[in-house]
Amino acid sequence: MKYLHYIYYRFYQLMVSVGNWDIAEFSSTMLMSLTFLLNIYFILGLLNFLFGMKVIPEHSDLLAIFPIFIIVAILYLLVGRKRKSDFILRKYEDEPIKNKKRGRAFIILYIILSIVLLVFSWILMGDKNGGIDWSK
Repeated sequence: MKYLHYIYYRFYQLMVSVGNWDIAEFSSTMLMSLTFLLNIYFILGLLNFLFGMKVIPEHSDLLAIFPIFIIVAILYLLVGRKRKSDFILRKYEDEPIKNKKRGRAFIILYIILSIVLLVFSWILMGDKNGGIDWSK
């Protein structure tokens, strides 16, 4: 739970630094949910590529949207509620400026890495399914 609180704090600080301070609790919870979902889809795609496990059904819009709501609801209950969010922010408010800058860089790198890994799994799946011709 400590890591989840720290990651939430980092997303919150990122949202405040880009000017979303008025909706920082909501936007940080949503961005955190999105990156967690990207990581989950990467892991499922990797399992499908390595072991042939069909975990993600093809052409199912409902099954693609449903996990988003589940993850958002769970993260909101764990960190996004106002009382919980205030507790987390007070816990890390005395952090030195150097650590805040390092943490902001860490969270931006985490977001970029999550997107890159998802694209990488799509490339692997396309290659596995014969959809990518690397000779061109």
